[in-house]
Amino acid sequence: MINFIYIIGPIAWAYMFLNIKNILQKERLYDSSLSHKISNNILAGSHCYYTLLLLYFHYTINDGNYFGYIKFNTTSFYIYDTFRMIYYNYNKFGVSQGVMILHHVGTVLMLNGFTYCGKEFFVFGEMSNILLYPVYHFHTLKINNKVLDIGRVLQLITYSIPRIFIFTYYYYQTILNDPLWISIPGFIMYMMGVYWSYRLYSDVLRVIY
Repeated sequence: MINFIYIIGPIAWAYMFLNIKNILQKERLYDSSLSHKISNNILAGSHCYYTLLLLYFHYTINDGNYFGYIKFNTTSFYIYDTFRMIYYNYNKFGVSQGVMILHHVGTVLMLNGFTYCGKEFFVFGEMSNILLYPVYHFHTLKINNKVLDIGRVLQLITYSIPRIFIFTYYYYQTILNDPLWISIPGFIMYMMGVYWSYRLYSDVLRVIY
């Protein structure tokens, strides 16, 4: 039954992605490339906000079933997104796609208890993404530069604090308690957060100066 569910989940995500993309193209709102980016951003944002809602219920109601829903939802989404990246980038597959797939695999392992602080990494990781999707949407469509600039500053704060300061503590716990085959990929994921924090910082400096 579980195996069947994990087949249906990614198919459902793929169905939603294709429908959103088809609607955008049918209405001739954007070209094919832009429709793909916007559709993927809408879907990724939906996954993030739905996950945060389930996390709220998990902690306020103290019901472990909600975290089970999160495991299924996120695992299904990352399976779908991995196949999407491979399918649409098979002739130009590069480092960025490889790193994202590593991120997806690492997150699924964390969710399913393969790391000492997996749950904490996941919770703060999702919280840090809260402004990623609206900022990306404004950036992609080049809408309202002032709103975009404010969004980048706020995103730097909400992303960098968890990814650098909080993740540093939990990664230290990972080194102490997890085997090397977990710690080394974990370091790559940790450095991804540091790198993107630096990128956001650079964007904010351009806004200020």
